[in-house]
Amino acid sequence: MFNPPPTVTGLPMTRPAGCPFDPPEELTALRERQPISRMAYPDGHTGWLATSHALVRAILADPRFSSRHELMHNPFPGPVIPEIPPAPPGMFIGVDPPEHTRYRKLLTGTFTVRRMRLLTERVEQITAEHLDAMERHGPPAGSPWTNGAPGCRSASGRSGEPRWPPPPPPTICTASMMRAGHLSATPLPPP
Repeated sequence: MFNPPPTVTGLPMTRPAGCPFDPPEELTALRERQPISRMAYPDGHTGWLATSHALVRAILADPRFSSRHELMHNPFPGPVIPEIPPAPPGMFIGVDPPEHTRYRKLLTGTFTVRRMRLLTERVEQITAEHLDAMERHGPPAGSPWTNGAPGCRSASGRSGEPRWPPPPPPTICTASMMRAGHLSATPLPPP
C-alpha cells in the first residue's frame, strides 16, 4: 500500500549552532528518511520538496518540468514582485528548450574545464578577500542583511574588475525564497 509522503510546513531554515553552513538538521533528516515531501508554503499553496541529490538532478533533467519563471507559483506575492514575469531576454536559467539550448550553445566555449581552471586562482583570491572582509566585520557573518550582499566581481580580468551593486534586501530575500521554491520544479502545462 502506498503511503503518501509527509507534509513539511515551510522550508526548514534553522541552521545548527555549530556551523551555520551546514544544512538545517530537519532537511538532513528528511533527505535520509524521505527524499521527497509535500511542502506547505506560507500562502497555503502546496508543492514538493526534493532533498535527494539524485532526485533533484532527475527532476531538473526531466522535460516534463519547466524552468519558465512565469509558470512558477509565487508563494510570496506582494509589492516587490506581485507576479512572476517571464525571464528577460538572455536569462536562460528561466527558459526551456529550444530557447535555453540556443543560449547554452552560445556560452559553451566560455565555460570549458580548461577555461575554469585558468580562473581558479583569481576566484580563490576574490573568495579570500570576501571571507577576510566578513571576518573583519565580525559576527553575525554570512547574512546579506548584516554584511550587505557582496557585489559581483569578474574573475576574468576583463573590464577592470567591474562591480555591480546588489539589489535592495527585499528583492534579494524574495528572489532567494523564490529560488528555493523553484527547486521543487513547476510542471509544464499540458500541450
